[in-house]
Amino acid sequence: MTSDSGPARKIRAKVTDNQNLSNLSAEEGFLWSRLGDGLPLHEVVLISPFSAEETAKRLQDLVKKGAAEWIEAPGEPAAPLSEFVARELAADEAHPEWKTLNRAMRIEILQKFESIEAATNPYEILEATPRTSEQEMKRLYLSLSKRFHPDRFFKFSMGPYKQKLDSIFTRIQKAHATLKNSHEREAINRKLNLQNRPKAPPTIPKTLSQEVQKIGKAEHHFKQGLEQEKARDYMAAYNSYVLAVQLNANREQYQKAMNDVRPYMLKEKAKQIIEKAHVKVQLAGSGQDILQMAEDAMRCDPDLTDAQLLWAKQIVELKMVDKVRDAKERLLRAKAKLPKDPEPRYLLARCHLFLGDDDAALREAEEVLKIQPSHGGARRIVDKTKP
Repeated sequence: MTSDSGPARKIRAKVTDNQNLSNLSAEEGFLWSRLGDGLPLHEVVLISPFSAEETAKRLQDLVKKGAAEWIEAPGEPAAPLSEFVARELAADEAHPEWKTLNRAMRIEILQKFESIEAATNPYEILEATPRTSEQEMKRLYLSLSKRFHPDRFFKFSMGPYKQKLDSIFTRIQKAHATLKNSHEREAINRKLNLQNRPKAPPTIPKTLSQEVQKIGKAEHHFKQGLEQEKARDYMAAYNSYVLAVQLNANREQYQKAMNDVRPYMLKEKAKQIIEKAHVKVQLAGSGQDILQMAEDAMRCDPDLTDAQLLWAKQIVELKMVDKVRDAKERLLRAKAKLPKDPEPRYLLARCHLFLGDDDAALREAEEVLKIQPSHGGARRIVDKTKP
């Protein structure tokens, strides 16, 4: 095969007569039918049922028989790599087994991973804008899902790229689900409009006393908080109300607004913490830092099921036996709220095993298999505990 550096080569099918086609083997005919007007070599490898080396050999045979021809990609100058991408590629040198995934593919994954990590809203993840139509949004989503679908790379030894690819694909799905919801998209648009609007406090004449200036600034922050609350940006609204109270503590209206929005701010903060924790789970699996994030989220919103489930899962994964009973109680509540989700039942089964209650573990594992017959972990518990 060609090197993974330099311009990507393409190969296309040549229009030929039936006599030349009759000289092709069934395998060569299959590849010839997929080439069309031209495909990069690495894409041919992806759709080929043969190994990379065998695919390259059969393509060369097609060229020799006059049924295909190589074409060079346009000689466009390559964009400079970011410091993150360059550092990751340099680290690959110590792991030649990862190079079955060619350089172009690795760069594609790294650049998208870096851009998603820096994204501040779902539009940036889907490479769209608030003005993008629903039809165009769907096209962008389908294109990105196809490019970064894990099944596209199943042939390759991925190393750390698998975690990055899974994270990219998950974030693309979540971004599309958010923007597909008209109410959530409208709320995001309002939030972006507020962010882009100049927010400088009104100019106050120098002749006014400092106390009057503080009252004016407090009113400015209060009105700003009202706009942010209307846009459902509760964290920003809460911060604005806090500033208003600090500047003018005698205004009961400011204190009331701050207290009223605080529960919504805490719920929003809890969801943001859990979203970051789930991304970290995809990269690291489990750890004390993820457990801490789940605890922080529960302090903000004790009723957030996602936080309780993540906390309990970390307790089980980290084998913190002294907290298994607490994890069991939280999982019972999560199970009641998520009756069709196998995860709370599976984790409950593992808790019962820690506590020495094999019968209860067996019951929960069997319930999991009723919901998801292919669940490997539940199957292992059934095999272990069934008399």
